[in-house]
Order: sequence, then C-alpha cells, then structure tokens
Amino acid sequence: MKRLLFSILTLVVVTTACKLDRSVMPEPGPAREPVIASFEEFTLENGLTVIVVEDHKLPRISVQLSVDMGPQLEGDYAGLASMTGDLMREGTENRSKEQLDEEIDFMGARLSTFSSGAFVSGLSKYDESMMEILADVVLNPSFTNEAFDKVQQQTLTGIRSNADDPGALMSDLYSSRIYGLDHAYGELVTEETVENLSPSACRMFHETHFTPHLSYMAIVGDITLEEARALVEKNFGSWAQKRLTPSTASVPELPAETYVALLDRPASVQSEIRVGNRVHLPRDAEDAEAAALANMILGGGSLARLYLNLREDKSYTYGSYSSLGTNRYVSAFTAQAAVRNEVTDSAIAEMLYEINRIRTELVSEDELQAAKNYLAGSFGRSLESPQTVASFALNIKREGLDPDHYNNYLQRLQAVTAEEVRAAAQKYFAEDNLTIAVVGKASEVEEGLAQFGEVVRYGRDGMPAGDAELVGDITAVDVMNNYYEAIGGREALNGVSSYIMEAEANFNGMAITVSEVWMSPDKYSQSLNSPMGGQKSIVNGDAVRIEAGGQVQNLEGEQAAEVKAGAFIFELRNYDVSELNLLPEFADVNGEKAYAVEATVSGNTVTHYFSAETGLRIRSSQTAQGPGGQSMTLNQDFSDYQATESGILAPRMMTIPLGPQSLEAKITRVEYNPSDVSASDF
Repeated sequence: MKRLLFSILTLVVVTTACKLDRSVMPEPGPAREPVIASFEEFTLENGLTVIVVEDHKLPRISVQLSVDMGPQLEGDYAGLASMTGDLMREGTENRSKEQLDEEIDFMGARLSTFSSGAFVSGLSKYDESMMEILADVVLNPSFTNEAFDKVQQQTLTGIRSNADDPGALMSDLYSSRIYGLDHAYGELVTEETVENLSPSACRMFHETHFTPHLSYMAIVGDITLEEARALVEKNFGSWAQKRLTPSTASVPELPAETYVALLDRPASVQSEIRVGNRVHLPRDAEDAEAAALANMILGGGSLARLYLNLREDKSYTYGSYSSLGTNRYVSAFTAQAAVRNEVTDSAIAEMLYEINRIRTELVSEDELQAAKNYLAGSFGRSLESPQTVASFALNIKREGLDPDHYNNYLQRLQAVTAEEVRAAAQKYFAEDNLTIAVVGKASEVEEGLAQFGEVVRYGRDGMPAGDAELVGDITAVDVMNNYYEAIGGREALNGVSSYIMEAEANFNGMAITVSEVWMSPDKYSQSLNSPMGGQKSIVNGDAVRIEAGGQVQNLEGEQAAEVKAGAFIFELRNYDVSELNLLPEFADVNGEKAYAVEATVSGNTVTHYFSAETGLRIRSSQTAQGPGGQSMTLNQDFSDYQATESGILAPRMMTIPLGPQSLEAKITRVEYNPSDVSASDF
C-alpha cells in the first residue's frame, strides 16, 4: 500500500511538472501584511516618559534613555556634548570605571553612553541591577580629572588620525558647506575646541541638559509593564526637573547657484565626491514616501540609477549612492562616489545628469514598483525586531506623529504615483543650488571642475583657503638634498649599511611594541606585537612574506609591491630623479607647511612630506585598498627629531595607522650599523 501511494504521488508530480510552462514567471502570492507589535507607556511625575515593549521569546532586556535636548551649537567648545557622553561611562560618584566594568562583565551585559543618554542590555534576571547601574551612570557621573584627561587625549588622537583621511575630510567639508560653520550640524570639532574643554564644562553641560521632562526611556524585552514601572519609579523617580526647553536649528539658505567646494589633498589618487543640498523633510511630511522612493530609484542601492551608471556602465567607481535624511529640524540630500582622479569631472557630470533626469522625467512603472517592493520589504523585516517598535513609539511621542503613522505606512507607500515621485524630486533635489564637494588632488582635478560653477578652495577648518601657495622653482632633488643635510649629511648616510628602530605605545590600555630593521641593499622587516598577538612583514630582495599566528603568507604581485613601497628606510635610500615628483603646491601637515614629494617604488607611489622650515620629513603617506575595494590612506607621521650616536638625526615620536585609528608610538631605540642585525634576520 505504501509503495502504491508513493507511485501515485510520483505520477501526480510528474504530470504536474509536464503541464508547467517554466518560461512564464509564476504570479506572486499576496504580500503578507506586516503587523506592528503593541507597546505600552507611562509617565513619571517628574515628566520622564517610558515606552515598554514586551517580548518574552528570550530572557533578555534592553533599556535606552535619551534626552531630547535638540541640536547643540557649541562654538568654541565644539565636542562638549560628545565628550560629556563619553565621560559618563568612565565612572560615577558611587562606582569607579573598574567597578562598572566588573559589574557589567559579571552579568554578561552591555553598557554604553552617548551625548544624550545611555543604553544597557543583558539577561532579564539582572534587570534590577542593570536599571540601578543605568540610573547611576545617567544621574551621578563623576567627571574626574583623570577620566577627562584620558577621554580628551583619545578625542585629540582621533582628530589627528582623521586629519588626512579622505572620508573624514569630506564629512567635515560637506557638513560645513551644507549647513554652515555657525550651525549645530555644520560646526567642526577641532583640536582647539577640544583643548578648550574641562571637567567642569562637562559637568555643567550634564547638569544643565539632563532633565526628566525632556527624556524618553525605551524598555524592550522579557518584562511586564508593572515590573518596568516599579523599576523605573525606584531608580528614576527622584530625578529632579530643570527649567530647559529643547534647542532648535534653523534651515540654512541654499547657495545662490551651484558651486564646487574643493579641499586639496595632494596625495590622493582618487576623489571623494558629494553632491547635494540641505532639505527640510520631517517624518510626517505629506510627500515623505514619494521623496523616499525618488531617492531609492536614484541611488538607494546596486539596482539604482547612480550605481548602474557610474559603476556598471562607466566603471568609474566601486559604487555610487544617494541618501535623503528625515529630520524635524533640517537634513540633507546627498549623492556620493569615490572615483579615479582622471574621471572626477566626468563622474560629477553623470551624477548631475541622473539628478536632473529624475527631476524632469517620469520614472518607469517597473522602477517605481521595484522601489516600493524594496521599501515595503525592509519595513516588514524591521518589524521582526522589538527595538523597531520601541523606536516607532519614541518617534511618535517626540515628534508628535499621528498614532497610526506607522500603521498606515504601507498604504501611503503603495499609493504614490510616478508624478508624485517627480514632484518630490523637484522639491528636495536642487537644480541650480547644489553644493558639489570634492576632496582630491587639486593639481589634477581643479581645471575640470570649473565647468560646474565657481571653484572655491577650502581648508581643513572649513574656511576658504584662498589661492594655493606654489613652491616656486625648487625641485624634488633640492628638497631631498635639504633633507639629507638636515638629518646629518650625505657622507654620514653613505656610511650606513643597517639600521634598527624600536618603539612602544599604549592602545586602549594595551601595550604594543613596534620594530623596524633594515639591511643594505634590499632587506627589511617590520614587527607589531601586543598581548593579542603579532604580525611581521619581511622583505628579502624580491621575496615578501607576512608572518602572523604561526602562519606564513608569501605575497606576490600588487600585494608584495605595496609592502615594498613603504619598506625601505627613506633617509637611507637614494632615489633616482626619474622616481621623484615634487607637487607644485605646499601641503599642510598638522598645521606645518611642507613640500610633498612623490616617490615611486615597485610601481607604488609613496608621498613624503618635508617641513619647509626645517627640511625634516614629517609624514609619509600611501594609498592602499581596503575592505570592499575602497581606497584607504595610511599616514605615518614623524616628530621630535634627536641626534643618534652616529650624528644622524632620527625622530623619537611617530604615529602609525592602525585600522580607523592611529597609534602614537615613542621610539625607544634608534641605532645605525647595529651589531645585532644580520642577514639571518630576514
């Protein structure tokens, strides 16, 4: 009987398959209507609003407290709110930083703080302890001098490490141009503004701005409304109100006409590009869904117009995208890409073409439906997280949205027409009032940018840089000779056949040691070691290898060339004149005027910067390919030159690129022709 049943089923399947026309795509079934989970809320007598989303699938809970203080224009104290948030995690009046870490680690929880609040999550059995710690961090931060000095130094190090990073430079340039330096969203955090801060300034900011009647708490997880109410009342019920209203932000005027803001970065082999304008688009705007669809079709992903044009068709870039912010105050529309120097103007022309096309032509029904499907799918998937429900509830409360704003989202989205998409694009994507921001090598791209409007150069501080200062008649050979003289003379250098350098640093509390060894003519190694392990790069003639974790990787081709490009100690290497290229304009390196000399080694270019005042090398920079194919800049800075026993000057401080941050290292040993270096080391 079982065999007969199986045979019948097989026959049915085969018969059905025979009748299938596989050339015709099956009709999709009806879309599953997303269901937004419910939430509950209550308000304490002091004004603290609490949102509770029960989710008993897992024995976990998360609590986030946010103060709706509004945009903060900080002026000469830019960075104050951010540093205040960082310091809240560094200890309270009742717990040191070490005690906080110990208690959080014991529970397997996570605690973080930010400029307007704090977040904690972990197992729900520890809900009382976590809520008590959250209250202690939010209400009783200690702001000690020791903690302040640590966070201030970390902040300054971050600013310095970003000083020549193309992405960071673009972020500052674009925001300062779109909003203005005198706007909360456009002002820049600099070393000067951070050095203006103090523990007392952070304490005053916290005491002034952290108040319950402007605060919202979202509790998500394995907890009931009554349990949440009891915990919040116990820990936050005594939090006293302060007389404070949220800050606001103006909507800056658009530029009178499209122009180009150019920040010169001489070492760049590609240009960072952003094209856009400021917008005022609150979440509940009548055309918010139409605007979102316009952005999705223009640059919302790998099937959008910018990507298909600039990457798939023109091969200018790894990817080009656009974004459109929603904010009750002010936000921005931005199209962006990173392209090779030689196609910078061509890429901008195509970006402007696509922006104009979506403003003037109706999108196709296929494009429109695909964009609707994507946004609807993303919305549905987001509802799988209880955190999304809490976020929706907070938005409704903070921004005064209709209670059914999110419940009706899909209906509003599906009702949008192609005409409404075009109207939204015309409203939110400027035509003749765009800001085109470019961070790149001015000597190679500036001439081609003039076709788009006036080209204005800006410095790192967001201020107009004026005309570039040219280096004059000096040559790359002159710069090199000045350098050799500055560090001890050619004769002393010619007597060097080997070299060793050792340095030590501290990174996030972890001791790190660095060493470099060179031996004439073509042997080099660099080691980086820490308690987490180490890595060693070794060049021995044409052979290049990486040693890490007991494994050896032999490099070839471009990878080997990149290692060799930065390997040979510059002051011990006599470059051929044909390998050197002096850039025509002075560069700014940490506020110091410098000559920029490009040196090509094994097909890779390294840019060395020499102080115009002292002749000493103060930076070496090269571009490498990072994850995802995007380029990344690796800077190594040198300072505090001192004489060695051989009479040759050598730096005693250097910074080394380490992921998105930089490592400040103190050089503990520099020796030329040391007795403990031999060919066997390589």
